[in-house]
Amino acid sequence: MNPAFARCFGVTPGELLGRPSGDCLSEHPVNAEVRSLLGAPHAVREPVPARVFEVRTLHGTRWLETNPSIIRDGRGQVVGVRAICRDVTERKQLERERDAVLIREQGARIDAEQARLQAERARAEAEGATRAKDQFLATLSHELRSPLSAVLHWTHMLRRGLVEPAKIDHALEIVERNARAQTRLIEDLLDVTRIASGKLSVELTRVDLGSIVHTAVELVRRAAEGKRIALEVQREADVVPVRGDVTRLQQVLENLLTNAIKFTSGGGRVTVVVRRAGPSAELVVRDTGIGITPDVLPHVFERFQQGDPSIAQQYGGLG
Repeated sequence: MNPAFARCFGVTPGELLGRPSGDCLSEHPVNAEVRSLLGAPHAVREPVPARVFEVRTLHGTRWLETNPSIIRDGRGQVVGVRAICRDVTERKQLERERDAVLIREQGARIDAEQARLQAERARAEAEGATRAKDQFLATLSHELRSPLSAVLHWTHMLRRGLVEPAKIDHALEIVERNARAQTRLIEDLLDVTRIASGKLSVELTRVDLGSIVHTAVELVRRAAEGKRIALEVQREADVVPVRGDVTRLQQVLENLLTNAIKFTSGGGRVTVVVRRAGPSAELVVRDTGIGITPDVLPHVFERFQQGDPSIAQQYGGLG
C-alpha cells in the first residue's frame, strides 16, 4: 500500500494496512467483479482483464483503473492478487460529460427531426385544405350556376312567347324543379353553417319512421323513375316509434335517397329498410350504385368531403 494510493482515501498507508480490501469499495454495481476477484483470487482465470471500479474516500467517491495480476507461491498456488491502480476520476467525469453532450445532441437531432416532420405534416394538411377549398368553390359555383342557368333560360323563353302552348307546363316544371334544387342547396349550406356554430336547433318528438320513409320515397320517386331505378321499401311489422326531429330525419333520408339515385345507373335498385334493433329502430338505405372507396369512408362525415374529383364533377353535389 503506497502513499499515492492512501492519498486517494485521504489517509496514511498505515491506516489502510490490515483492513479487508473490499472495505474501500463502494456499493456501485461495477464493483461486483472486483469484490469477487479480491475475495476468491484462486477462482480467477488468467489473464485478468483491466477493470475500472469506484471507491469511497474522505474526499468523496473516486474511480480507479487497475490491471490486477495473480500472486503465486513457490509451488504455483494462488496466494493473493497484486493490483496497480491509477486514478481515472477526471477521465470518467469527462466521459460522463461527453455522454451527456451526446445525449443532448441526439435529443436535439430527434427534436429537430420531429419538428421537421411536424412542419411537413402541417404543410401537407394546409395544401390539402387549400386544394379542398378550391375544389369546393369550383363545385359550389357550378352547383349554383346550373339551376340558375336553366331558370333564366326558360323564363326568357316564356317571357318572349317562344314556348309552344303545349310545352308551357313542361317549361314551368323545369323552372320549379331547378328553383327547388337551388333552394335545397342554399338550405344545406345554411345547415352546415349552423352545425359548425352549434346553432342548429333540434326538436325532439315521437316519430313514426314509416311515415318519414313514405314521404321521402315519394319526393324522390320521380327522379328514380326518370332513370328507371326501382325504389323498394322493406319495413318490419314490429318497428317501434322513435324519439327524433321529424324535419331533420326527413332531410337526412331524402338526402341519402337522392345520393343513392344520383350514383346508381339506370335499371338499378335503391332499397330502404326499416327494422327493429332492440329497443330502437334502424333505418338503412342500400343501392346498386358505384359505392364509396375504402379510403374515403373515414371522411364521409367531414364538411364538403367528396371522393374522386372527376366523379364529383360528373355527378355534382357539395359532398
